[in-house]
Amino acid sequence: MLKNSHAELIKSESGYHVKGSLTYDAVGDLIHQKIIADGLNIETIALNCAQLARIDSAGIALFIQWQRECEQNNKKLQLVNLPSQAVSLLKANQLDNFFMTE
Repeated sequence: MLKNSHAELIKSESGYHVKGSLTYDAVGDLIHQKIIADGLNIETIALNCAQLARIDSAGIALFIQWQRECEQNNKKLQLVNLPSQAVSLLKANQLDNFFMTE
């Protein structure tokens, strides 16, 4: 099976930007990346999703992993600029109150 999806995590001053598709085919590209390992010296890590093209349940599972990683390190994860598809998935899975969103 060919991978036609790609995801990229880009570090910024306030956190990260996620770009591409967070789907089953693409999440493997990011599954081992730690979002707090880069020494961001901030309490709330923003994950800007403005450039997120697609997301499925695997992408939501990745968000949950990153949320737990932040909690374990006394940080907060804030999902920013979520596309409507991501908001719908969070609501459908009753996770809309699990994440800080903007």
